[in-house]
Amino acid sequence: MTEFTNAKKLLNDSAEGIVWFYLQREQETGGFSAGRYMPATVEDTYHAVRCLFELDRFLQDTEGDNWDFPGRINISSHMEFISLRLLQDWNNSKRLYELLFCADKLALASGSSEKLPVSLDSIVTFVNDRIKTVHALDETFYGIRTLRMIKRKMDSFSNCSSFCEHDASSVKELRMFLYLAQNCEDTARASLSATWHTWLEKCRNFDGGYGFFPGTTSYTENIYHALESYRLLGTKPACMEETTGFLRGCRSKRGGFGRRSQGIPFPDSTWYAAGSLINLSLMANGG
Repeated sequence: MTEFTNAKKLLNDSAEGIVWFYLQREQETGGFSAGRYMPATVEDTYHAVRCLFELDRFLQDTEGDNWDFPGRINISSHMEFISLRLLQDWNNSKRLYELLFCADKLALASGSSEKLPVSLDSIVTFVNDRIKTVHALDETFYGIRTLRMIKRKMDSFSNCSSFCEHDASSVKELRMFLYLAQNCEDTARASLSATWHTWLEKCRNFDGGYGFFPGTTSYTENIYHALESYRLLGTKPACMEETTGFLRGCRSKRGGFGRRSQGIPFPDSTWYAAGSLINLSLMANGG
């Protein structure tokens, strides 16, 4: 249980700094930004809300219909920030997914039963149109995640299945392929666990981190996608303690985590590091 102890201990030791890091980027007008004096963005807000929510759920070991949001700004400002952007052009499935995730978790925190400013039917129509007309892996990946979030079904799995016929060129792509294979019930693709497990092990570097593909530089986002891939394969990585050590080296005195050792912390790299530590803890503990 050494890996479990080290990963969870690092997460526990880092939790206060992570919360402080995000709250320094919380904007009075709602949302979170990459820097204290920068405007809030949807992506930064998503990573902040995602990390704060998942961190609280894991460390408190609780589930439920409420969330004690740690922010200092009135939560209605954050909800207004999200609502206004939901009324704008969504542009792509990823942006829509991030907005809906934030709306869902902020509603838990506020105890609000207020409906979304857009209809579920319009969301379903947008996602299905994007999946059918934009033949891009990330559009399909985030589109299906969006539909699952709102408990709706996809019109057709044809695009989804066609993606699963290709090889992944990065750990991020592999995670997406495996997710689509699982959701498209492509058992042949999903059953190649031994092949992909071996490939993932080759992506791990001597420093304990993971590259985009074998022989490339380690970054926190690659660790997160690699661990998600292991989880989807139903396998576990070797050398989890070394991976925890890499993440420890990414921790900044500013409270967050950088992409790699001595890197500047950002909302996304901090979430990827925290999410990786959660996965490492669960894997080492049999989860």
